[in-house]
Amino acid sequence: YILIEERTKQGSWPNDKIYTRFSVNSRYQNLHPTEPGKTGLVNLGNTCFMAAALQCLGQTVPLVDFFLTGAFRKDINRENPFGQKGELAENFCELLKDLWSSKTAVHEPRSLKKAIEHCDARFAGYQQHDSQELLVFLLDGIHEDLNRVKVKPYVEKIEGGSDDKDVDIAKFAWDGHKSRNDSIIIDFFQGQLKSTLTCPNNARVSVTFDPFMYLTVPIPVKTTRRILVKLYYIKPGEYPEKFGVVVEKDGKISDLVNELSRLSGVADSRLVIVEVLASRFYKLYYPHDCVSEIRENDKIHAHEIIPKKNLSPKISEPPRRPPPPVPTAVNQPSTTLNSTNPFDDPPLDVPPADVNLPAFAPNPGVHAEVEVPPAGVDTPAACIGTPAAIVDVPAGVDTPTAVNIPAADVNIPAASVDI
Repeated sequence: YILIEERTKQGSWPNDKIYTRFSVNSRYQNLHPTEPGKTGLVNLGNTCFMAAALQCLGQTVPLVDFFLTGAFRKDINRENPFGQKGELAENFCELLKDLWSSKTAVHEPRSLKKAIEHCDARFAGYQQHDSQELLVFLLDGIHEDLNRVKVKPYVEKIEGGSDDKDVDIAKFAWDGHKSRNDSIIIDFFQGQLKSTLTCPNNARVSVTFDPFMYLTVPIPVKTTRRILVKLYYIKPGEYPEKFGVVVEKDGKISDLVNELSRLSGVADSRLVIVEVLASRFYKLYYPHDCVSEIRENDKIHAHEIIPKKNLSPKISEPPRRPPPPVPTAVNQPSTTLNSTNPFDDPPLDVPPADVNLPAFAPNPGVHAEVEVPPAGVDTPAACIGTPAAIVDVPAGVDTPTAVNIPAADVNIPAASVDI
């Protein structure tokens, strides 16, 4: 069934008589009654948030005893401008009676929901709301309906110093709070928080105690993850095993290996972690790799191996060739290159004067003796005989293979002239 309601001009909802055909008795008449305290609540739309809060309060033993024994009636404050003149407390009592009754299996908290809507329009309708907000509102509303203080006096805030005892300050602050707020909710659902402030200028310390009814605490964030690893042993005939290895999310593969070694009893030096895809090794993980590289659906295998041993002796480097012998020094002039350029030719050793220089070899400036034939005689190239004339060849000039011998009537240049 789908039930559509229209709010009246006065802001109220239609009479409960229209819900007769949808009543609990007709819908759940085949259900057997439950034990006291185990009665369920019907969701009125998306009101599971309200059912959760009401079931929590319905299992609070001091509160249940206070209402079911009727002790709450003498505390109803119908003159409190902050309350609902007892309407919220009385509807809550009817709810507890059904929850702890052995005559029904479920309860429809429609009357209590209307009382809540009348107090706070935020919870009007059948939309989803925050369960904690409803719980705080419900406790505060019941407190105002059952506040034993008819006239609230003015109370100054109690403030202590560094020399005062916390026990004394807390007692004075609590007594001041109780002088204005005194109910079953204050007795079982409220406490005190200590606040300390220190002035940075004069180092004065201020200590106060404030009442609270609920604390907001952060939900712990899980920093670990569980990785399923299938371990293959090296021993023949031993079946593989699966291990759920718990490691830090920001850990390394070495942490995974160490934990797997602890669970399996296999030394960490004998374990290799790989990823398997399509029955083949897809990736090899090294100890320095991050655990975050492993995704949730990856198939991770561990294989026991034999650690690699260096069985062959260390082969030393072959001996280097000995350096070439240093040539014997001769008493001949030599040229030394004074260039500091590393790409220049190294200094050359000057051979003795009686050594035949090869063709096109640099002549370091020694005296070359050339025989001059008589006039009219054709002399073949490179014909060298008894020296008849001395030609001074300067340093750095290549000795040619053949020398053109001038005629007899030609003046031979001086020793300082280049040939």
